[in-house]
Amino acid sequence: MEFFADIGTSMSRFIFWGSSFLTKEQAPGLVSIGILIWLLLSVLVVGISAHRKLTSLRWLEGQVRAAKDEFDFATQVNKISQEVKKVRARTGYTHITAAWDEFRETMIEDKSAGQPVLRNSVRPSSFFNLEDLHFGPGFSRYMPGLFVTVGLFLTFLGLISALQQITGLSDASPEEMRASLDGLLGAASAKFIMSLTGLLASIIFTIVLRSLTGRVERRIHTLCAELESRLSFISLEGVAMEQLEIARGQKDSFLEIGTTLVAELGSSLKKEIPESISSSISTAMAPLLDKVGEAGADGVGQMVTDLSSRFSDDVGRALSDASAQLSAAGDKIASLSDRMDRSSGQMGEEMETSVAKLARAAEDLSAGLASAAQTTDGTLNAGAEKLLGIMNETLEGIRRNTAEGADALKEAAADMRASAGTFREELDAAAASGSDAVRSRMETAGVEVEGAISEAGRGMVDLVTRSGHDLLSASGEFRESIQADLLEPITLVVGQLDEMADRLKDGSVQIATAAGHIKSGGDATRSAAETLTTASRDLQVAAGPVRSSVERIETATTGLAKSTANAAETVTRSSRETAENAARVLDAAKAALSAEQKLIETSLTKLGEGLDHMERQREQIDDMDDKLGAAFNQFASHVRTSLDTFAEHVRKMNGELAPALDTMREIVDQAEKFRPEQRR
Repeated sequence: MEFFADIGTSMSRFIFWGSSFLTKEQAPGLVSIGILIWLLLSVLVVGISAHRKLTSLRWLEGQVRAAKDEFDFATQVNKISQEVKKVRARTGYTHITAAWDEFRETMIEDKSAGQPVLRNSVRPSSFFNLEDLHFGPGFSRYMPGLFVTVGLFLTFLGLISALQQITGLSDASPEEMRASLDGLLGAASAKFIMSLTGLLASIIFTIVLRSLTGRVERRIHTLCAELESRLSFISLEGVAMEQLEIARGQKDSFLEIGTTLVAELGSSLKKEIPESISSSISTAMAPLLDKVGEAGADGVGQMVTDLSSRFSDDVGRALSDASAQLSAAGDKIASLSDRMDRSSGQMGEEMETSVAKLARAAEDLSAGLASAAQTTDGTLNAGAEKLLGIMNETLEGIRRNTAEGADALKEAAADMRASAGTFREELDAAAASGSDAVRSRMETAGVEVEGAISEAGRGMVDLVTRSGHDLLSASGEFRESIQADLLEPITLVVGQLDEMADRLKDGSVQIATAAGHIKSGGDATRSAAETLTTASRDLQVAAGPVRSSVERIETATTGLAKSTANAAETVTRSSRETAENAARVLDAAKAALSAEQKLIETSLTKLGEGLDHMERQREQIDDMDDKLGAAFNQFASHVRTSLDTFAEHVRKMNGELAPALDTMREIVDQAEKFRPEQRR
């Protein structure tokens, strides 16, 4: 403790010694002068720093103002960046050049308006501000407080020294005490001069610092305003509106392109394609016409003209009838498809009903087997209980007979024999009744199971048979409809072609040959147009698929569209080739055949849709077949599981009853030992 007391005493003496310098009369003035000198130096340092900051800001502002407008600024921005790199090493330019480089990265050159314009995505104030430029007051903001603190510290230190001097005047006279008090008050008033000087320095420095900081901040705002006036800010809302305008423009452009494309395609389909078809027909018919001209030089031309006009009229009427029949066939195919939809739906419902019946039959079978097992178990238990009751009565009789004495042994033996006989009879009866009950219940359950299975099978077979008959009848009706609505008009067309061929035979050999080829083409390419190869190869190629199209319709409806299209094309070519000699007949036939071709294409489209619908119906029927097979497998597994469970239960009952029968047999054997022996 004395050590710490000595340390405290030494520290007090050191403080008093230091404060003794402030007791002199000139000390407060010297301290005030020192504080003022410190104030001048601080103001000088802050002023130099603010001047450097203002100089760098003025330089960058001058570089920006060198560009008159935003277009000029876009061309001079690279030059400004180069100047910034040059002055980066100078004192006071480090932070402002770094801020410019970061702000330059946010500028985007926009060339969409003709002349390039710079657009900024971030405001300049985000980079050019007091904090990011390190242009704030820094440590100078704490200087006013330091001035006040130092003044107060020295004032209180002087007061301590003055008070220390009057501590030893306790025994002095009143005059001495008054003199000491006057000296203390004078010293205190002198010491407060230092505090006032510190406060004055704090006020002056605060005013200077605030004014310089305000000038720097105003210069920064001016620089940001100059940059904003020469840049175009990109906002998210503006970008969204531009994208919306672009999307609307694209929509209008796409609409115009689509309209133009449809118009061009329509004009080409109306003009170019018929002209190309007419030119190809003319080219293909040239050899045939030459041969016809050579063969029919003696008046056959007029006959050909008459026959061609008749042929055109007949073909036009035949095509009209064929198109009408094809339309009707398409409608009937659609109705058949609807009927197949309904029949497939009915078939699906009947299959679901059959599956439900199978499930109920399986549940009934399981319930029947369980009830049979319970009945058998109850019967065997009743027989065993009855047998045990008889055994108990027999044992009681044996005990009574043994207790009555030797005189009743014979009667007891007789009773024992009677009881044993009764026991055997009851045992046999119980075993027989149990086995009969088990056998009858098994037979009944088997009959029920067989009946349920047979009924379910018959129901399922009937459903499948009815569905198959419906499907076959629908297919037959569809085939008859196709034959009646499609093949008969084609046959009619073939007959008309035969008649026209007979007329052409009367003219000349070449006309007869051509008529024969036309007849063979009308008979659905029966001879594949073998004799017209020298006249027109296009007619030979087009006439071939007619007969094959009819055969494909009868065998596989999937090739109907292609064969019918080939037949229509063949008839069209034949009519165009025949009507070549007369311009008036050719134009009329061209218009009629074009309309008929469109009708046939429409009918073929409907027929193709009907075939696709039939294909989907076939897939649905295959799916139902798979589900039916799965249902049969599930039913078989349920029946197999039920039979296995019943067999296991019977084996378990036999295993449980076997020990009981052995026990009864042992009891009977033991009862035989109590039989009294006959005395000799």
